[in-house]
Amino acid sequence: MRIQVDEKKKLAVIWLTNDDQTDQGQQEKLRSLYREYGAKKYTVAVFRSGQEDLLPLTSHLLCHNRICAAKEELQREKQEIEQEGTWHIKERREAYQGPTMTFG
Repeated sequence: MRIQVDEKKKLAVIWLTNDDQTDQGQQEKLRSLYREYGAKKYTVAVFRSGQEDLLPLTSHLLCHNRICAAKEELQREKQEIEQEGTWHIKERREAYQGPTMTFG
């Protein structure tokens, strides 16, 4: 069990391993912490370790968040183009692609 306390935010964060979740002594300590920090009007957040492999789950979450951010950016650009009119499309495309170079 790991405990992090933020006095300014009145927040107690408790991290439990799989072993902590099945240990009766640790569960009693957790109940005691709830009472202690609850009396101080703190928010108590408990994070419990899971059974899944963290690497693929984290990778999936990061990819999902990046896709969502790209969709939001695309939507904003579409709205800007609709507001500005179609004559700005060429200028936007040139600004995005940057200068071109020819050799020869």
